[in-house]
Amino acid sequence: MHLNLQIIVLMTIFGTIYGIVCPTDYCQSVDCANNVTQTSCENQNGIYTAQGTFCGCCPACLTKLEEGQSCRVLALRGVPPTSQCAPGLKCDTTSGVCVKI
Repeated sequence: MHLNLQIIVLMTIFGTIYGIVCPTDYCQSVDCANNVTQTSCENQNGIYTAQGTFCGCCPACLTKLEEGQSCRVLALRGVPPTSQCAPGLKCDTTSGVCVKI
């Protein structure tokens, strides 16, 4: 009985996470007041992404992770990342750190 309850709870959680869908025309009602530009992001040593916020509505500046830095993230569908391995690096899924490609 206890195991069945745990399974039901987990299925509900995953169903909610994977059920996040951007409504039609959602971005038309979003005010991108964050003023992120490619230049301002690069001046902060970040990685610019044109569609880096929820539903891809607004630009964002991601924290640039260097080699050896932790890139483990809680990967929830619909939640945009806030950091990314620097160009020439990738996140190693085994160690959870940025490594050379």
